[in-house]
Amino acid sequence: MIDSKEISIVLQGPIYKDITNRVCQRMRDLFPEAEIILSTWEGSDTKGLLYDVLVENKDPGGTPLLLDGSSQKTNNVDRMITSSKNGIKKATRKYTLRWRTDLLLKNSAFLEYFDKYKARADEWKIFKKRVLVHNPTLPYIYPLGPTDISCFGLTEDVLTYWDLPLQTKEDANYFLTHKYPEDNLIAMQYGAPRRGAECYVWYNVLKKFEKKYGQINFSFSFDFNQELQRLSELTIVNNLQVLSRDKFDFEALAHPYLLTASETFITEEMWMFFYKKYCNKTVRLLDFKYHLTAIKLLLLKCKYVIPLRKSLKYLRSLKLKKAYREYQKYRKKYYGV
Repeated sequence: MIDSKEISIVLQGPIYKDITNRVCQRMRDLFPEAEIILSTWEGSDTKGLLYDVLVENKDPGGTPLLLDGSSQKTNNVDRMITSSKNGIKKATRKYTLRWRTDLLLKNSAFLEYFDKYKARADEWKIFKKRVLVHNPTLPYIYPLGPTDISCFGLTEDVLTYWDLPLQTKEDANYFLTHKYPEDNLIAMQYGAPRRGAECYVWYNVLKKFEKKYGQINFSFSFDFNQELQRLSELTIVNNLQVLSRDKFDFEALAHPYLLTASETFITEEMWMFFYKKYCNKTVRLLDFKYHLTAIKLLLLKCKYVIPLRKSLKYLRSLKLKKAYREYQKYRKKYYGV
């Protein structure tokens, strides 16, 4: 088991009255000898909070998120990168837990699972050890979209994860001036940024390694094709390990929606499917769990990929020509044929 004296804990984000105090205290209770780094904004009231190192960042501000004309929600990826990166750079221990200032960690069970699975593919092996995360999103729902809630790993890997450039103005406001493609395979959330926060982060992590592994052709968040699906699956399973909520559990004190479960998340079961597929490559004919997961993923793909969903609908109505036409749309966009 990893000892708490080997861990730096980076608590990043704004200060929430009472909440952040509980978060800091819980971290000290769970990890008595850990280094606690509080990375927040200049001018924040940190009086009485329990930490070892304080990092006061200049707030880069948020950018427009949705295109509905009325929503006040902002895209905070620049804030997330700034407070995470600058906090992690202060870490002095072997391991780092990057955590939000509004999440109350329930236990330290996740430490037992670090580096549990050893097999790695040589392609797109970008971290020294896998980083522990909560549920990423399936690539045919949201390509290149690991969760940005929290993570734990070697400090050097966690820094690689978060030492990223901020958005350009063009990327932040991309769909304010560009029209959404009409031939998209998956449903879109009509947002302003070219890539949503999770996609922006993982895309820019991978871009650091393009010279070694090849160029990434990823136009915007809801771009999707065979190449991107494989890249999403491979890079996630080869560099991240997904833990279930009972193993990496928390209370969302300020934003309850962070606890929302979805069938579109890559669960531990699905992660193990990808692990067998890409990393240890030991799939056996009688591995029923593997094959059942493959069927489940196929059904989800048929549910969420628009032309496949329409094709099945027409098949049920015996409208074979329309069904075939929708399937051809899928093949053209997904396979390029």
